[in-house]
Amino acid sequence: MFYSLGSKGILLDRISSSSKVVVVVVVVVVVVVVVVVVVVFVVVVIVVVVVVAVVVMTGFKSLTLVSLWLSSMQHLEPVIFVLF
Repeated sequence: MFYSLGSKGILLDRISSSSKVVVVVVVVVVVVVVVVVVVVFVVVVIVVVVVVAVVVMTGFKSLTLVSLWLSSMQHLEPVIFVLF
């Protein structure tokens, strides 16, 4: 399996089997953390862009975060009632 990785496979073959497990676990944890951070960053950027677009379209005075939250809750009420 490690030979297919080329030079990295040769390097991994020199490491003991217990160290290989540690290296694989560390790599998997790092990849998962990076993916989660990227997903959270993308979601935050999308939310900020949507809020800014709504504020710009409706005017700054007519929109507050409370009214935006309440309007989103009104759309979610049927879904919540169906779930429960």
